Amino acid sequence: MEIAQVKTVGKAALRAVKQGMYYTNITPMPFRILADLTDRCNFRCPTCSKWRVKPGEEMTTSDWKEVLAKLKNKSLTGRISFAGGEATLRPDLCELIKYAKESRLNVTVVTNGFLLTEKLLREFERAGLNGLVVSLNGVNRATHDESRGVSGSFDRIMNILPIMSKFRYEVNLETIIMETNLEQLILLVKLSKQYDLYGIHFQALGDVGAHYALINHKMPDAAHDWYKEARFWIRNPAKASQVLNQLIRMQKDGYRILNPSHQLKRMIQYYSAPETIKEMKCMGGVSSLYIDPYGEVRVCYGFEPIGNIRESEPLTLWRSNGAREIRRKVKHCDKMCRLLNNNY
Repeated sequence: MEIAQVKTVGKAALRAVKQGMYYTNITPMPFRILADLTDRCNFRCPTCSKWRVKPGEEMTTSDWKEVLAKLKNKSLTGRISFAGGEATLRPDLCELIKYAKESRLNVTVVTNGFLLTEKLLREFERAGLNGLVVSLNGVNRATHDESRGVSGSFDRIMNILPIMSKFRYEVNLETIIMETNLEQLILLVKLSKQYDLYGIHFQALGDVGAHYALINHKMPDAAHDWYKEARFWIRNPAKASQVLNQLIRMQKDGYRILNPSHQLKRMIQYYSAPETIKEMKCMGGVSSLYIDPYGEVRVCYGFEPIGNIRESEPLTLWRSNGAREIRRKVKHCDKMCRLLNNNY
């Protein structure tokens, strides 16, 4: 069995375990850790509200090291993702990667790619990075830069893209499916293969408030029909269905499209009749332990924190009454963010 097939089988097994946790309410530990190192961002993405809010005082390098030491052996997969805001704005990022590795964590960094250089990529390798996720929303300058709110962002990524695969960690692209890039999704898959990247992951477009500043208490409630006025919402669901079905076929033909096929099928439904996504069971409460830049811990990205990791042990928080209450809320939640993050 090839490595890709092994990983597919592994993901299916983990999904089965996750569903078991959801239905039985037996949640020994999270599948992975998501650590947002900062609320700050150097982009002005129209699809995000995080940059519109003044951030608070973030945890220091020393604070994060204490947190990472606590997280050793505290997730089923041993995975942690460093994100933000924009994680590369932290000058201590490589130091934190190295420290996380010493705590036996498998580390991925999620970035908009603007500050990546060959020197930084090499430093990532020396620090022991396992995976790098780079956001790219189009195959041309106009499409990508419009979605990021910063001129030159496309050129920055394309200048560094040809050398990304030469390092020992896996690099994959991440793309939001939007009206403006629908015709480019197939080309993005081929671009990923052309540069010998690990693959590409697609994300559904959500309400602008779905990516919110974590200094706030919880995700703001969106209007039930927010998508009708959303700038990047797909206006031709038949075309979206055609493209997504082609992606599913390409995946079967061996292209490294990292979404589970059932999620791609859900996206067809989502862009055709978005409110029907509420019928989908959300695994948010049992998937991940979220840690924000201030040490606050959530079991669902959309709900309020259950405590601060500087004051409590991670598994104590994960198994707390507060966490159980959030999981109960998740089961009755009608937010439309189900296809975002890792809740499938």
